[in-house]
Amino acid sequence: MSGASILDVRGDSEYVSSLEPYGPLLCHAFISTFVRCASGVIAGVKPAALFNFRPQAACCMWQGPRLRAKTCELFRGFTKEISAYGVRCMTAGSCRDRIALVAYRPELVDAILQESDIRAFLHDAGYPTTSSTELMRAFRLRLAQYYQAKAQAKSASQPLEFVADGGSAPAIPVEFPHEMGVVFGYPLEDVLGFIHKQPCSCRGAWCAYGNVERARQRFAQLACLEGACLNRFRSGTSLMELLVSSGG
Repeated sequence: MSGASILDVRGDSEYVSSLEPYGPLLCHAFISTFVRCASGVIAGVKPAALFNFRPQAACCMWQGPRLRAKTCELFRGFTKEISAYGVRCMTAGSCRDRIALVAYRPELVDAILQESDIRAFLHDAGYPTTSSTELMRAFRLRLAQYYQAKAQAKSASQPLEFVADGGSAPAIPVEFPHEMGVVFGYPLEDVLGFIHKQPCSCRGAWCAYGNVERARQRFAQLACLEGACLNRFRSGTSLMELLVSSGG
């Protein structure tokens, strides 16, 4: 890659010729999507983020198998490079032309697992709580099952469900793993309130179920930090520079 890094991409630069092996447009579109959707993770203020990427919308040079191969090559290079800055990124499934990805900071997820109430909640929900690696792998598996069922339901125009034994067993609904809210940085009371379909007290980056003023302060603080990260990227700061400045 001629010594260039995928992380050198900036929001104000549409073409990066040194990234030719990955496709400049595809690379720029992916990094822009990543920064827009995972700015909290980049800034170190959110443990994890889930986002979608549409390669077809980003690149008209390739289609079909060629585009899939280039996208996989890009993901491999990106995950390897960004791991050096304390961020992990993994694919979690796909539906139609969208690829779902999870970005997270292991040390922040590990910190969440040190909270006894959250650890007990995840354990009761069937998730491993020994390490961030095991927990995020479990979330990845459940997300993959969810997106697979979603894709099958869309193609067949049927309700979202997973059918075992070739259809001989009763349909088992496949729901989004809302327990993931705790690694997205949502308070446990809000995750529980959403799961149990309680009336929410206010809405922002997520549905809150506790003190309204406290929730609004959280929303405003997060929006400020994420917005600052995104604005720096759009103004010419590279993703690598953002990661370095956040202590990665």
